[in-house]
Amino acid sequence: MSYKLQVTRAVSKLLSGAGLTRGELVRLLAWLHEDLPERADGCRHIRASDADGCFAYEVNLEADDGQHIIRCRFVVNDDRAADGLLVVQGFTFQRRPRTGSG
Repeated sequence: MSYKLQVTRAVSKLLSGAGLTRGELVRLLAWLHEDLPERADGCRHIRASDADGCFAYEVNLEADDGQHIIRCRFVVNDDRAADGLLVVQGFTFQRRPRTGSG
């Protein structure tokens, strides 16, 4: 099933204040809005231990500098999944140095 995705105002503020470059933010939002609705059914078993009625969706994004990976974790409420709606209600991230060669 493909879902409609809603990002809460609180998550939008977190995303805009996360210090991501414009390119990183655009790629992350595109990935979120294109990938999550298509993959949600396969992810919904990964329940978020920090939020009732939610699952965790994680994305690794290459940073614009090519030297870091940005590991993002979204908390997605699927209480209205039967209605075709997923609500992104949490976001955390870590910027980590890229390991390994090339």
